[in-house]
Amino acid sequence: MRALGLAALLGLAAACGKSESECRAEARELQALLRAADTGPTVVYVDRDITLVPRPELARSVALYGAVVTIAADGGLRFGSRRGIGLDELRLELTEMRQQHPRTEPEPLAYLVIDAAAPWGRVVEAATAVRDAGIAQVGFAFGIVTAGPPPPPRNWMDDKLDALFGGEPGERAVELAKLVEQVVKPCPALTRLFGQVGGAAGESKAKFIIDGLEAALVECKCDFDVAALRSALYRVMHDDLAARAEPVTLSAEGRPFTAPATATWREVAGRVRDLQLPVRFDVGP
Repeated sequence: MRALGLAALLGLAAACGKSESECRAEARELQALLRAADTGPTVVYVDRDITLVPRPELARSVALYGAVVTIAADGGLRFGSRRGIGLDELRLELTEMRQQHPRTEPEPLAYLVIDAAAPWGRVVEAATAVRDAGIAQVGFAFGIVTAGPPPPPRNWMDDKLDALFGGEPGERAVELAKLVEQVVKPCPALTRLFGQVGGAAGESKAKFIIDGLEAALVECKCDFDVAALRSALYRVMHDDLAARAEPVTLSAEGRPFTAPATATWREVAGRVRDLQLPVRFDVGP
């Protein structure tokens, strides 16, 4: 959502009206908030009802793009935004994805986002379906500690954002853009800033936007609902469900990795760490 949210803000702008000193001070306060709140890029979307096992040391690991398979606390499977998907259907979907987007470099092609209370037996079934679809490189998602400032005071924008983020994931980017357009009046400075994000090679898009906010807002004289924009940017840049992945190579001939079927993912996850050799997940003592 973070990447989509930032992209959704591209091309949006604001109009203008405070003194330069007042606006500059407000812009700097906004920059300080966002710099402290920025949790970095994440490509693993986590549903709000999923409780991840924490692993803060993964906070600086590189996140790579791939399909997301979610296992809920009750063992229910989700693929992307689809819920209640069966194992056979999951295997088929992943096989088609693998065939359409073949890759040879050693990177995760699928992420397993697993609720801490999910049973190990279900994890084994899902991982086997991923492996049987021809996907050996898997990233197991863990939560990271997102230390940072508390959110800004709530305003009407937060109510809108709550409804938006609780809705269909595939529609969020477009709806977020529409929502922010209601708040931000046309401003050439912000238009230029957001329009240049795509060309910021090698630099964090969030950092690029934050660094450019002061000049853009001063040019616009902050003559718009800055509080509402602050809430939107904070929500996009600070992901309290931010996840990073532990890479694992799956193989039918790999070293057995077993646990009781009824053990929870929380109880087993600590062993999924720095697995240098291919493994085969299974149920056992």
